[in-house]
Amino acid sequence: MFRAKISSYIQPDDAVLEVGTGTGDIAFHIAPIARKVVGIDISPEMITVASRKCSELNLKNLTFQVEDAYRLPFAESYFTKVVSCNSLQTMKEPFKAIIEGKRVLKEGGEFICITYCFGDSGFLEQLKLIKWIILYGKPKYWLNFTSNGLIACFEKAGFEIIRKEVVWKKPVALFLRCRKVMAD
Repeated sequence: MFRAKISSYIQPDDAVLEVGTGTGDIAFHIAPIARKVVGIDISPEMITVASRKCSELNLKNLTFQVEDAYRLPFAESYFTKVVSCNSLQTMKEPFKAIIEGKRVLKEGGEFICITYCFGDSGFLEQLKLIKWIILYGKPKYWLNFTSNGLIACFEKAGFEIIRKEVVWKKPVALFLRCRKVMAD
């Protein structure tokens, strides 16, 4: 569901950066649509898995790199889209990643994300999160965003929110499509 939602906003001429790609699931889904896709993750193990899959699929327009979302090695205005699915809530400083995503976006480019907003979720969803943590271990960082808090981060960074939608209610997952505001 998340893959289809994100890929519906990708165009054939897009150069896409996926932040927090993990093993590349979203990147593999959008690569057949976009001109170019770069998936980054801070985990070398995840990038190893994604790169191996990419080689097996022989996708020439898709690459994976170990990178820090707070210090991207790309030039300003390099990408037309930045995508992040389920990664902002696992960052210590997601606002820094949003600002850096804006830097590498072309004017009018879009930051598209789906982010869990456990701060909007009910008690039962909070318990499910605790159960997940017990089963799989506590992530290094976890933010209980609210939808309004996440939107405020993007607006503070200078994005215009062009679409917002709750795509999953239990727990709340918010889809945002944000446009880099044109310079005055």
